[in-house]
Formats: sequence, structure tokens, C-alpha cells
Amino acid sequence: MYKRLICLVAMSSSKTFFLLTFSAVALILVAESYRETPLIEQEKEMETLLNHINKPAIKSFQAKFSLPTN
Repeated sequence: MYKRLICLVAMSSSKTFFLLTFSAVALILVAESYRETPLIEQEKEMETLLNHINKPAIKSFQAKFSLPTN
């Protein structure tokens, strides 16, 4: 009788383990399927914005005349 009880408990725990593992994998797959992927248009816009930000600095003060030295 005890062997049968142990066998039933072991079988139910393996079923529970399988069910939990399957549920976790299914949840991950569903979450990944709803992730937004950037469109080509958005990628191009992002690239132009980054290129605009990364332009070299323009000199704002340029001396037309040199200062007299003593």
C-alpha cells in the first residue's frame, strides 16, 4: 500500500513540475510576442537624430583681430 502511495505522490509531483515548467515557457513566449519591434522608418529617424547630435561643435567666438601684445 505504501509503495502505491509513494508512486502516486511521485507521479503528481512530476506532473506539477511539468505543468509549472510549461506554464513558465508559455508565459515567456507570449510576453516576447507582444514586444514592439522598431519600424524601419523609426530606425532611420533615430539615426538622423543621433547624427545631428553627434555633429562637431561650431566655434561660436572667432577673433577677427588679434589682441595687441606688449
